[in-house]
Parts: sequence; structure tokens; C-alpha cells
Amino acid sequence: MSNSPIPTEKLKEITDEACNSIFSSTDQYVHASAEEWNSTIIKTILGSLLKLTSSPSTSDSKAQQSHKYMVTSTILQHTAPVSTSSPDPPSNPEKPADSGAAGRRGMHAAAGAFWDAEKDGMWSYKYAAADAKGMDAVICIMWVCVM
Repeated sequence: MSNSPIPTEKLKEITDEACNSIFSSTDQYVHASAEEWNSTIIKTILGSLLKLTSSPSTSDSKAQQSHKYMVTSTILQHTAPVSTSSPDPPSNPEKPADSGAAGRRGMHAAAGAFWDAEKDGMWSYKYAAADAKGMDAVICIMWVCVM
């Protein structure tokens, strides 16, 4: 991503730190906490992005931003595996015999925008460590140049 105001490795580091701070204290998906988790991840990432890309304004004490940022966070619970009495595999591997047998829900997300592809962009990331806790966490960071 040559148009990113922050290198991809730094975006990954920021995202990992935000997700680690949330998911390190839980062993599994907790529906009552998911809204707060999403909110905290988004606020943490936005704070880091603004801190990294702001420059002092010459006319006042406010920081001048070269980009506007949008962050989305999606946390999806895996379904619990259901034991089945039949040892036979499903006839169609794309569709499990029992809807709960796979232990995971399907998910596909996409985003699009009309913008200046040379200055604006987006980056998506799946936080892999969430898998071990029975969930998926997908973060998307978008930026739009304002200068």
C-alpha cells in the first residue's frame, strides 16, 4: 500500500496491540462484552493513528491532520461444535450434515469506496489469536487525505 500514511507493518502492530489488550483477559466470546470490546479496539486504534500522523499546526496549538480515519471492528462468535452419532463425513464437504457440526460460522465482508486511489485507501486485518478463543476479529482501517 504505497498510499498508506502509515506503513503496513505499523498498522499491524497498532491493531495487534489494541486486540491483545482486549482479548488477553478473556478465554472465550462473551456477548455482553462484545460491544465494549469493539468500542475499545476502535478508540485505541484511532488514538494511535492520530498520534502517529498529526503534526503541530503553525497557527495554534491544535494538531494538523493530513488524513481522516475510519476504523471498523467485527467480532464474530464461532458456533459450538455439535457431536453427531454418525461417524460418516457429510456427502458434500461444503455443507456439513449438521449445521452446528463445523464449529464456525461463515462470514464474508467487503467494503468499497469512491475516492482518490493515490491518496486514500483501506487495510483489513484478521486478528489470528482470536481463533483460539472461539471467535474471529476483523479490523478495517480506512483513510482519506484532507490536504
